[in-house]
Amino acid sequence: MPASHFRCVDGETILIDQCLKDGGCRMKERCATRSYLRLIGFDRKWDGVTPSSAGNGPRYLYLKATVDYVVDPNDRVWAALGTSTHDNLGMHRYNKDILSEEKLSDDKMRGIADCLEVDEKKDGYFILTD
Repeated sequence: MPASHFRCVDGETILIDQCLKDGGCRMKERCATRSYLRLIGFDRKWDGVTPSSAGNGPRYLYLKATVDYVVDPNDRVWAALGTSTHDNLGMHRYNKDILSEEKLSDDKMRGIADCLEVDEKKDGYFILTD
């Protein structure tokens, strides 16, 4: 289930969709720009464990996938930075020896490689970085 509410600076919550509307903020002043709130209020649809999410515990992954939850905009700064980093990596997708943000799959697994590059020390090997 996706994030459903933002936690406002006064501790109360508001539906994300309501907050993002023109004039939808319940506070006198917005806590952040709507473009930032739109970015951090978005969650990808659950599609199984990814390399990026594998560091989280199974209970956290289960709850995030099954229960709506509240997001504090101040706690999502690193997520926003990571998202924009991935977007920027994707702009420089193809290089002679590097693939970035490339979708890869076979009959056993699938995913998006943050960075797949030729190993400079071992001929015929690659380095996969998440």
